[in-house]
Amino acid sequence: MDQMEHLEHVSVQEVDVLWDEVQQEVDLKTSRISELNLKLCCCERRRAAEIGVVFRKFCHLLENMGLPPAEVLALVHAEVTMLNQCLLANRRSAARLLLLLQEKNFQQESLLRLHWEDCQNRWRRTRVNQLIDRFRLCIAEDQLTPDQLIKQPRSDVTERRLDAIYSICFLVPPTCSTALVCHWFDQLTVVNQQIERLHGDLLHQLRCSCEQSWRHQLEQVDCCQEALSALKLSEQEVNHIINSQLLPLIGRRQSQDEERLAALDVCCDLAARHALRLSRCVFAVMQAAASLWERHSRRLERREEEVRQQLDELRRSQQQHIQEQKVGVDELLGRLRQESSEDILKTSLDQTILHLQDITDSCRRCVSAQCSVLDSVPSLFMEELFSYSSSISSFYQLRHTYRPSPEELQNLHLSNSTCQDHQDHLEHLEHLDHLDHLDPGQSASVQPQTLEVIQPKTLKPGMTEKHPISCQNDAETSLMELCDISTYVTFTSSRGVAYTGPAFRCPSPDLPDSLNPPETAHLNLFPQELLTRALSRTRTLFLDHLEQRFHDVLSSAVVMVTEMKEALRSEQEVQLQQLKPEHVHAHIYLHRHAELQRHRRLVDVHCEDVLDMLTSCRTELQQLQASFSRKNQDFTTTLSIMEDAVQTADRSRSLEALSSALQDRLDQHIKETQQHQSSFRQTVQVRLEEARTRTTQLLSSFRLFSEGGDVAPQELRTFQRRLKEETRRISVTEASIFSELEMFESRSLQQVKEVSAHFEENLSFLKSELEFTEKVQKIFRSTKVHIKSEAASSNQQQSLISSTLEDLRRMMESTQVSPHQVFPLLSSVSEEFRKHCQYLELLLQLLSEFSAAENKRRPAAAC
Repeated sequence: MDQMEHLEHVSVQEVDVLWDEVQQEVDLKTSRISELNLKLCCCERRRAAEIGVVFRKFCHLLENMGLPPAEVLALVHAEVTMLNQCLLANRRSAARLLLLLQEKNFQQESLLRLHWEDCQNRWRRTRVNQLIDRFRLCIAEDQLTPDQLIKQPRSDVTERRLDAIYSICFLVPPTCSTALVCHWFDQLTVVNQQIERLHGDLLHQLRCSCEQSWRHQLEQVDCCQEALSALKLSEQEVNHIINSQLLPLIGRRQSQDEERLAALDVCCDLAARHALRLSRCVFAVMQAAASLWERHSRRLERREEEVRQQLDELRRSQQQHIQEQKVGVDELLGRLRQESSEDILKTSLDQTILHLQDITDSCRRCVSAQCSVLDSVPSLFMEELFSYSSSISSFYQLRHTYRPSPEELQNLHLSNSTCQDHQDHLEHLEHLDHLDHLDPGQSASVQPQTLEVIQPKTLKPGMTEKHPISCQNDAETSLMELCDISTYVTFTSSRGVAYTGPAFRCPSPDLPDSLNPPETAHLNLFPQELLTRALSRTRTLFLDHLEQRFHDVLSSAVVMVTEMKEALRSEQEVQLQQLKPEHVHAHIYLHRHAELQRHRRLVDVHCEDVLDMLTSCRTELQQLQASFSRKNQDFTTTLSIMEDAVQTADRSRSLEALSSALQDRLDQHIKETQQHQSSFRQTVQVRLEEARTRTTQLLSSFRLFSEGGDVAPQELRTFQRRLKEETRRISVTEASIFSELEMFESRSLQQVKEVSAHFEENLSFLKSELEFTEKVQKIFRSTKVHIKSEAASSNQQQSLISSTLEDLRRMMESTQVSPHQVFPLLSSVSEEFRKHCQYLELLLQLLSEFSAAENKRRPAAAC
């Protein structure tokens, strides 16, 4: 029941399923009632069976108790009757309970059916209303706005146009120009065209969207018809709902869309014409203002260029005169720079100083004339600034022209003549302002020459539609369209100067009165308020720059004049510094004097170095000779020691070692002597060659003035004579040193050789004697050994003979020995005797030879 009360958000199938669920619950209750009936019947039968079992049990018990059968039957019958009545009463109660449950179930089923049908009808009506509401909402949602169609492009283009309009504030001096204004107008025109195309695309998209919406609405009607049929409504009810409630909504919406599209088309065209008109007016005004600034800048630059040309002409004429005077001075300075002696240098200095004084006076006259021209620069610039201020005031139709006060000019450190010119000019301007107040019509007019409009050079003949303002159109008409002449406002510049001029206002587009604000809210109209603020801001910036321009130009003029005067004075100081006698004396005279002294000092130092070097070579030669003498003395001492060793030597081998050591010492001594002499000779040659090289380099380092050097010809010839004398001295010293060295070398070697030759002679004699003695002793020793060996051999032979004879004796004593046995033994004894006799004869021969040798040695020893 609770679910049937909340059928708003269920479908048809869910409604049918809900009734099926109710029917199932009713059937479930019916089945439960049937099951209850079966359970009650089963319970009664079980109870009757149990009662029967109990009666049969108690009947047996009663029979066993001995009661008569009749009493037993009467008692059982009474009890059975009572139990049967109870069972029948229970069955009636169960049947009545079953009947009541069935009736209640049927009644509940009938009530649920009626309630379900009522809920179903209400659900259908709710669904129909919801369907109609959704259709209305769908029609309302199908109305798309331009913001929904093109959000990002519109926002980007709008921001670009706002930036372009706000960038008017940047088209102010000193960066503005007619070319920049044309470029700005080109960008604004492109943005306006993009916005116009955006409006056209918007109308096209709106029309396509409306047509699509209409088709979509008809499709929604078909869907609604299908939905109504799905609600199991009759065809008549479905058609009545569609014709009376859905189709009239579609017709009204189509009419509204057609009217809205036509109105938007008119608005887009008016907005494009209004944007083009305002863009042209602003372009004309900004181009005229930029032309004023460019003309002022050109005239100011032309004034400055004229001053510079005048200064250049004065400087060129004066420099030409000074150069003519400098020719003679240059000749004097050239001679002063190349003098070869100090006396001549002093005389040339006096002549040069007289000519320099004349050139100094000419330079001072030239600087004085240039300073007079520079003093007129602030007055020229102020005149041009007053002209530019008057042009700006006339252009913007201001009631007075900006004029700096005398105090401000004094703060700029202008000269008295410039301030007096400014005071006269102020009186003249005040007189003109008085005349303007007498004739108000003149104050509203703009001088034609101040509103010169310059056609951009970048425009071509085919670009007249892009830049419709021609050179002949006056900017006054455009300025009058953007200004309200009847309303004058007072505004203040950043410096606190008050101005009075017409207020800027922009005409609004003539949009149809039939359009509602929501219809035009999404159109990208030209931002009039931003344009008004930008023009007011631009006018204020022009005046701010005008005030700052007075300060900057006059300050820069004062600074320029001061700097140029300082530059002239500095240039004069530089020229005079070079032409001052002190400068000539310090940088030319003293410089040349120092050069002469430096050259002479170089030659003196070189000669002293050469003399010191030659002296050192002589000293080293003497030291070398002393060293050789000491070494020869040491060698002689060594030979004396070796002679003592020779006298005590007892072997020839020791004498051979001493002879070899003597030869080694002699060779080493000669080699060291030759090496030292060769090293000294090479050292002397190198040092003398270096001295010659330094002399040549020093001589070649002196370059004449004609070669780019700093030596005069007479000075160079003096140096050449002196250095040639030094070169000759080097050669003589070299020959003398080498000759002395050779003589000392030969004398030293001869002395050493004589000493060593005497020592070698003695050594040779002793060596031959020792060799003979050693040879004799060797023969004696070998003979003694031979004798001993021969004696041993003789003893051995004698022993062998004795043993053989003993054997022979024993054999002879034996009676059984045969001749054949005795004969071999006799043969061996005979052989041994023969050998022994031969050995004894050899020994005698050796003894005789040894005796002869001894006899020869004794006379030699006696000698």
